[in-house]
Amino acid sequence: MLGGSAATVILNDKNIPEPDAFLAIDPKYGGRIQHDEKGYVFGAPELLAEISASSVADDLGIKKELYRKFGVNEYVVWRTKESAIDWFILRNDQFESLAAKDGVVRSEVFPGLWLAASALIAEDFTTVRQVLEEGLKSPEHVAFVEHLAKNKSA
Repeated sequence: MLGGSAATVILNDKNIPEPDAFLAIDPKYGGRIQHDEKGYVFGAPELLAEISASSVADDLGIKKELYRKFGVNEYVVWRTKESAIDWFILRNDQFESLAAKDGVVRSEVFPGLWLAASALIAEDFTTVRQVLEEGLKSPEHVAFVEHLAKNKSA
């Protein structure tokens, strides 16, 4: 997997957003992005995230539509002023909210990527880390890693 923060993501020659973070499957394992020698990301990563204060309207409007159009699978927006985290998943070419279960949002694109959203908002980083570690030990994450390993190209 590949990830980054404050990265330039080039979707096409007219759309070059700079999300606060991204997570992508390495192309060697079936992912769809590419990198150039300067570190720019070409193509839509599987997951993009924004930390949003004054830019909520753009992040939930223009950027959300742009990311939908280019096929970003999951999109996370942390609305800091509202103390809320929205996690969207692309289904049938539309973003839907990914609901928390027992206070934890579980990525469908990256099985085992679990976020205790309310703990993050409350700055309870111990719980955030514990939940993440639990997700990374889950059977679905183990299966995901095995699946990626089987798809590795030379």
